[in-house]
Amino acid sequence: MKGGVDAPKIFHRFKHVDSPERLLSYIANEEAYDAICFIPKKNIRFAGFSVYQVLGADGQPQDFKCFYKIKIGAESWPEQDQDFTIAQVENRMVDIIFPKEVPVKQGLQIHIGVRFHEGENFFCQTWLGYGGEEYTRIRTNEECIFDIIDSSECSKGETDHAFGQIPRIHYFDGK
Repeated sequence: MKGGVDAPKIFHRFKHVDSPERLLSYIANEEAYDAICFIPKKNIRFAGFSVYQVLGADGQPQDFKCFYKIKIGAESWPEQDQDFTIAQVENRMVDIIFPKEVPVKQGLQIHIGVRFHEGENFFCQTWLGYGGEEYTRIRTNEECIFDIIDSSECSKGETDHAFGQIPRIHYFDGK
């Protein structure tokens, strides 16, 4: 990933991460997705997003696989996946950065859907972000860059504009 002045901007959608007793649960091989929709208020180049780390049924951090689907406007990407180790986790999150930025026009909806698998275990959990309805008050965010709405691609139903997965989106200003 690019660093320094060449690094993408990061937009945070949550004020805090909830305590472990409120983890989000996943069943292995389940095809339901947690999803959210970002709507840029100016042209951007979409560079990636972040997800919360996975914990095993015992509540301990685990290596995991994130399956994700992206829909930009009417164009849907095929499901992709990425493996992560515990060592890659920073601040309870990992980043999925695309090999090439994707131009997105102002007002075009970006739906990001995720699901997880942890080894051979049948069941895994992730952290939950909260305070999403207050994203406009997060001081590190570029002011008025995104609207966030519930996603029609959310089939699991445990992520919406106020809480859940997908805590950050990575982007560059559009050209």
